[in-house]
Parts: sequence; structure tokens; C-alpha cells
Amino acid sequence: MIKLNAVTKKLKGKIILDDVSTTFEKGKIYLLRGHNGSGKTMLLRLLCDLITPTSGTIDKPEYTYGVMIETPNFLLHETARQNLKFLAS
Repeated sequence: MIKLNAVTKKLKGKIILDDVSTTFEKGKIYLLRGHNGSGKTMLLRLLCDLITPTSGTIDKPEYTYGVMIETPNFLLHETARQNLKFLAS
């Protein structure tokens, strides 16, 4: 389970995410939907520890998460496993 507790993220003085609180339960699939600039990618970056919240907390298990943000560039002549290892590096 991943739990966001009053998470806010500011960049260059602009509030990107404002007081977000939600829970993602293990074994369920979630869809993030919204207009361009609504904070979907920023939320994913927070969940994967690519950035830290300005305030609030994120409670989650101690294992590695991964996401594909934006358009991935796959190595066409490599296997899926090799592509994942490349993306993870």
C-alpha cells in the first residue's frame, strides 16, 4: 500500500500538487487522468522518489518502483528484459 498524506509540491514558487491525500492499495490498478499540466507526471515522479515533496509525507514499502514517464525510447534490437534493464540504469 502507498499512502500520500497532505503532499504538496512547489517548483519555482508555483504549486504543482496541493495537499494531495490518497491511498493506492496493493493488487489494484489505478489510472491517472487529467488535463495537461494537472500534475500527473509530478505525482508519478514523487511516488518513484525521483523528486521529494515540498511538504507532506509518502508512506510506502521499501522496494523499488518504476514507471515509464512520457514516450519511452526502446532499443529495437534488444529483448524486453534488456530494455527494462537499460531504462532502470
